[in-house]
Amino acid sequence: MKQAPAHVVAQMKAIDPKLRIRWSLEKRVFIVDRKVERRYQYLLPKPVLHRKGAYGEIKEIHLPEDSERYITYHDCVMTVMSVKESALPFLPELLRRTDCHHLSVRDNLRKMDEEERRKEMLEDKRDSDEIKDIAGEAYDSLHWRQGERMAV
Repeated sequence: MKQAPAHVVAQMKAIDPKLRIRWSLEKRVFIVDRKVERRYQYLLPKPVLHRKGAYGEIKEIHLPEDSERYITYHDCVMTVMSVKESALPFLPELLRRTDCHHLSVRDNLRKMDEEERRKEMLEDKRDSDEIKDIAGEAYDSLHWRQGERMAV
C-alpha cells in the first residue's frame, strides 16, 4: 500500500486533526477522510449491497473488507476528497481553500459587503460620468445657439 509523504500528513493534521489520508485499492487514488462521531454512523452507507434473487427476493451481499463502503462504515469516517498522487504536494493548500469552517461567517459577510459597496461605487461613478457628459453637451449647445464660439 502506498503512503502519503510525512510532511503532507503533518500539514494536513495541522489544518484539522480529525483528517487522515489513505490509499484506496478500489479507486487507485489517495482518499482524505474525516473522523466522525459514532452517533452519526447511521448517516454512513452500510457495507451491504442489495440484489434481487432469481425469484424476486432481495439478497444482501456483504462487501469485502478492503471496499470503500466497508472502510468508511467500519472506521466511522466520511470521505472529504480523493487526490491523485501527482496532486499530493498541493493537498494542504487545497484543504485550506475548501475549508468552510476556516473562514468565519463574519468574514464572509464582510467580504460580501465590500464587494457590494465596490459595485455600488462603480455604478454611481458611471451614472455621475453620464450626467456630466449630458450637462456638458447641453452647456455647449446653449452657448453655440447664442452664437458664442467655444474652444475645444
